Amino acid sequence: MADKLSQISLQEIRHVSSPLLRDGSLTLEDGNNGINGGGGTGYQHRSVSALTGSPTGANDNSWRREGAADKACNHLALAVLGFLALCSLCAIIGGGALLNSIAGFPFAHCPLLYGVGAGSVAAGCVFLALSLLVGYRLIKTKELSLYGACLFPAEQGTGRKLFRIVATGVLPTIAFLITLGLTIGSIALFTLSITVAPLSTDYKSVPGISGPIILSRDGAGLTHISANSRADALFGQGFAQAQDRLWQIEFQRLAGFGRLAEFVGDAALKFDKQTRALNMVNAANLLCVSITDEQRALAQSFVDGINYYLNTVNERPPEFLFMSTRLLFFHEPEPFTVLDVCMAARLLQWQLSFNVNMEIERFKMFWNTDRSYDEIEEMYVNMTNISHTIFNAAQLDLTEEDAVAARAREAEDHAVERVLYNEYMVNLRNTMGGGSANAQARRAAAAAEPKRQQGHFEWLYDMDFLKWKAQHASNAWAGRAAGPSSTTKACGASDPHLDINIPSVWYYSHLTYPDSNNVTFDTSGVGMLAIPGCHIAKTTYVAWGITMSLTDLEDLFLLVPDPANLDTHYIVNGTSYAFTPRTEVIKVRGSDDVTLQLQDSLYGPVVTEALKLPDGLKFAVWAKPLREDNTSITGVFNLGDPDIVRNVRDLRDKGFGQLQSPGFSIPMQDAEGNVGYTMTGWHVLRARGHTGKYPTLGNGSFDLRAPIPFDQLPTIIMNASTLSPASYQPFMMSAANQKTYPDGYRYTLGYDFVYPYRGGRIQYLLSQNTDQLSSYDFHRTVQTDIHSNVWEDMQAVMAVNAEFLSLVSADANGNAWWQALTTAWDGRSSKGSGYPSFFFLWIRELASVPKDVITALDLNGYWNPTYLYPRMLLQAPTATMTTQCGALTSPAGGSCAAFAAQSFNRLAAQYAGGEASAPRWGSDLNNLAATNLMMHGTIMQCLFERTVNKDGDYSTIDVSDFGSDLSGDITPNAASSMRQLYDWSTPKNISFVFPGGDSGNPYSDRYQNLLELFGDDGYVQVTVEGALPEAEATWARQTLTP
Repeated sequence: MADKLSQISLQEIRHVSSPLLRDGSLTLEDGNNGINGGGGTGYQHRSVSALTGSPTGANDNSWRREGAADKACNHLALAVLGFLALCSLCAIIGGGALLNSIAGFPFAHCPLLYGVGAGSVAAGCVFLALSLLVGYRLIKTKELSLYGACLFPAEQGTGRKLFRIVATGVLPTIAFLITLGLTIGSIALFTLSITVAPLSTDYKSVPGISGPIILSRDGAGLTHISANSRADALFGQGFAQAQDRLWQIEFQRLAGFGRLAEFVGDAALKFDKQTRALNMVNAANLLCVSITDEQRALAQSFVDGINYYLNTVNERPPEFLFMSTRLLFFHEPEPFTVLDVCMAARLLQWQLSFNVNMEIERFKMFWNTDRSYDEIEEMYVNMTNISHTIFNAAQLDLTEEDAVAARAREAEDHAVERVLYNEYMVNLRNTMGGGSANAQARRAAAAAEPKRQQGHFEWLYDMDFLKWKAQHASNAWAGRAAGPSSTTKACGASDPHLDINIPSVWYYSHLTYPDSNNVTFDTSGVGMLAIPGCHIAKTTYVAWGITMSLTDLEDLFLLVPDPANLDTHYIVNGTSYAFTPRTEVIKVRGSDDVTLQLQDSLYGPVVTEALKLPDGLKFAVWAKPLREDNTSITGVFNLGDPDIVRNVRDLRDKGFGQLQSPGFSIPMQDAEGNVGYTMTGWHVLRARGHTGKYPTLGNGSFDLRAPIPFDQLPTIIMNASTLSPASYQPFMMSAANQKTYPDGYRYTLGYDFVYPYRGGRIQYLLSQNTDQLSSYDFHRTVQTDIHSNVWEDMQAVMAVNAEFLSLVSADANGNAWWQALTTAWDGRSSKGSGYPSFFFLWIRELASVPKDVITALDLNGYWNPTYLYPRMLLQAPTATMTTQCGALTSPAGGSCAAFAAQSFNRLAAQYAGGEASAPRWGSDLNNLAATNLMMHGTIMQCLFERTVNKDGDYSTIDVSDFGSDLSGDITPNAASSMRQLYDWSTPKNISFVFPGGDSGNPYSDRYQNLLELFGDDGYVQVTVEGALPEAEATWARQTLTP
């Protein structure tokens, strides 16, 4: 045998043995399965090279090395197959869990959640089946040692080798990575469903409380807290807010301190730059300095409740998964402090102060067009001689002589300001590249700027901190019918109108605790998050509603640079002052830190870049929310102090009289039947020529003067107990953002009030039904009134415009629609109706006329119709309006009446089928969208946001305000953020509803449980007297004990 073997060539042995040795079918050893060398001498455990030698006689170990690599590769390929099977199983479980977690929720078919869940299950099933099939074949054919990307016979061609690599190595690896990603995604998204805080778990040995605290959720999911002391009740409120709204509390805190970008990335950078420029941290510290020791202790109890939740409960809100700087971990907030309460209060003051928005809007309109001062003025409502003010002349003891003097004073202010703008500011505009002549260059320069990479939180990038403020709408009133106070009680209503967010900006709670005499005291209603107490509420003794007064508490000053030191100094009254420099460093998630070099001045922080005002100019903002304030926090705490506020006079003097900002209009009632009204805010006298409507020069010429004493602001107390039976009379006071005072009042408190569509309608309904002023049902009807006041107003204007009527009547479709609107429509902006849809689509056409203004302000195609621009086009168009209308008529050069008629007829032709062919109001158009501040515009938006069909329009009492955003489906961005009704004849309850629920977690049944009820103008009756009985705590109940 040895002789025969020696005759075999080296090449032949290698050719024959290579595949056999490598696949295990041939071994070189004695025995039945090997080559027998006879005589018992074998070649056990010897390599082929040892048998055959090498051409040079040296040992060749290459095949040993290749065999080891093949073996490792084979094991790796088999491991991938095993991991694929295991991961596929996990994907099926994770996807199934995810699908089950979203079943039954409004977001059950959210593309991301449903896609990841269904994709995980589908991919897991497919890949599990394939991996099991391949595994079965390997075991069945005993080819485990053959499986792998690196095991192939030498004689196979390149194509087959490549196929084997792809089929047994690459594809299983890709499948494994796909299933791994889906598994991780589905499990991560599933964890969002287990983030709802436990509401029925009792907690013992709670530090810092003096007695048991009972937290109950009633049948509507609203929160009730009872305790043996006010401090303990506020501890419970802090704990409850953390349970339900931790994300909002944290988001608000980060926003105030300018730290959002640290956790959500550069999408929030612009937002943070604005808050840093405004120096909100300094403002919060200034507010905290004034807090008394007693109030600080109460604030500390409140934040202790939040911190106890953070330290004790593991659940974190879903948004925290997306805010975390650690992948797949939830964000963990820092402990809360009293300074955070002061920051929340400062945010409230700033966001609900309004005038600086209007100053910026007017200045940008002036700077980016060629308009004169008067051509800017014509874009806004003239509030001189306006009707339906909150107070009438008799209530303020005003005479016609007072009115004449006030008008002359205001005319003088405007005359001086007109000269300032038409001369100095126009020259500045021409010198520094303003005006429409440079608009194209500005737009080209903006277009040439590098485009920022689109991030996850783009909505934040487009959201200005400055614009995160109150809307032009709110209603509140109080009244009582004629009769003795012993039997005739007061009623009140409040529905502040804000951007509709979900979760709501408000948190409802009812607190029960004893006064200093151990008498049970209740306060119930809504409050702003992260601020202790209830802020629009009914207590045991008083109740109040709040609207924005829209009085002027802010001013922008254009600083005059010192020519010798342009960047570092400015001139005031001939003296050079140095800016106070300030460096701010913003941490940005996923990017380098951003360092800001900021400046402060005598007038306030310099905000040109932060507020996107024209480059090259330095504007400083004077605003009470940014300055020293030693009383506001006291007023807030006094609202819930039973030993201080026990009637409307106390509420005015010791509560809201301490609030220096924002400007509120507050109708009030009390248990004794008294009705009153007060205004808040630190108002100031301005210099002659400074209206407050526009930025003015900060050179000392137009500095603010002395503050107006609080007792000289419009206020009234209607005291029922002083009336004799012979003088019984009905009382009523209402406020809906309209002008507070008629012409003749000694002070000018502002100009940017709302035209009294809602205010006039409320006054009309109350005055025509004085016998119903103590009827709950009547006030509920008023609060949900959807009579379209703008239609009533416009119809009267249209009916007397001969040219408009002639052109519409001559068109068959136009005439049919005009007849339908004026005869068939009841004038109500009702859900499901086509009439309001047609009318507001036509209003949209009229709002598109001022193209230069729309471009200058970067509006979404339309000018805000609430400024009455459509009415002015038909009633008294200016020369500018006529020119702009003429550019849009066919043929060109027509009048505004012609443009209005042509627009009307075009719409009529589009909906020639009449009312039935028009879009449905409240669904096709005017479908209210509740947005989530952080997740709007992201792939997770569908999880957090909701919509609801809504009645009303921007002029109805039950408002639905779309502002200037009339594009697309005319989606309103503001409405009643909540509705409360107080009936003192049944003091145990109040009526309440808001668009959402008390919980901020979309997986909670309390997230949106009141949304449909809100859309249907319904209410829940809430118990607000004494601790909530256990039988009424049908949602949940828990106890915190020391």
